[in-house]
Amino acid sequence: MKMEKMKTKLIAVALSLAFPFGGVSPAFAQAAAKPAEAAKPAEAAKPAEAAKPAEGEKKEEKIYPDPFKERQRIIQMYPEKVTVNFYPGGTGRLDKHYLLANFLPLSNLLSHKLKMNVSFLFEREPKHQSKKVKDKSFHFYFVTASEASKVTKDGKYIPLVRHSDDTKEFVGSLIVKASSPIKKLEDVKGKKIGWVSFAQISQLMRYNMLEVGVNPQNATFVDAGSAGQNGLRASLDSGAIDGAIVRLTIASKWKKEAPDAYNIVANSFRAPGFTLLVPKDKENDPLTAAMKQAWMEINPKSSLEEEAAMLGVKAGAGMTGTFVPAAPEDFVELFKSGEVVKEKWIEEGAEAKKEEKK
Repeated sequence: MKMEKMKTKLIAVALSLAFPFGGVSPAFAQAAAKPAEAAKPAEAAKPAEAAKPAEGEKKEEKIYPDPFKERQRIIQMYPEKVTVNFYPGGTGRLDKHYLLANFLPLSNLLSHKLKMNVSFLFEREPKHQSKKVKDKSFHFYFVTASEASKVTKDGKYIPLVRHSDDTKEFVGSLIVKASSPIKKLEDVKGKKIGWVSFAQISQLMRYNMLEVGVNPQNATFVDAGSAGQNGLRASLDSGAIDGAIVRLTIASKWKKEAPDAYNIVANSFRAPGFTLLVPKDKENDPLTAAMKQAWMEINPKSSLEEEAAMLGVKAGAGMTGTFVPAAPEDFVELFKSGEVVKEKWIEEGAEAKKEEKK
């Protein structure tokens, strides 16, 4: 128990120091300057006939390398730093388990491949990342496809790699109860639809709705808020809403768990996933080519799983998908949808609210 508490405290220290929001803390920089601990020699293998532990004696648990010490060792090994700015997206989830499962393994693998200290520096809100994107204060930016569509359109940034389309994470689905009169997208007129208003998949479905003549004045849209997309299921089951707009992965899960209870009425077009960007003026830098190559080489899920296991954690799903080379044209349709939604949906919605107040 005592050993577990110590391990938990070390992990907490690792996260607070190794991943400060918006930059590296002085404490972390000072810790990085300390010499790395010398590796202990491996113990000789015990003979097969070695005596078993006495009855009642507690078996010693296997202790993985401490994540902070491993990160400290890498920083000591590679003093030249490469920074990657990142916002987790969606709900902005950023807890210690998410960091340890996703970005610490990735940082370590990229550091070893580039022979440089690759550090992910996180933002709590997308607007903070947008500001950093404008001032170009980082070497690379790992952004949502929506952000990528804006900055690649004007040519200020070049996309290097992106989550592959086969992740199905960025497809919006309209799911209803099997008994619902909603059989197609146009049928949402006059109905109450639940969604997470700021989610990218909501933008995608807004665009599809506009194409079939649905706008904010045709239906009532209920924001799930902090309950998120998964929280919409209870509202749908109770009849509080007539339909829900969620990711295809979530809709498919509900349908699989209760095949006769739900129908997936419509899916949006598929948007690219998270994307690694570099400023246009750095497009031909050797570091840019090396980063893209390194990112592609660690694509296999097993690479991240093995590195995570060495750190004593289980690899998270957030960074173990497939990445493919990205190009500006990958984001044209997404940019168009965003502009149309901004022009028609948001403005018409604002006008509708003004009419309600009169």
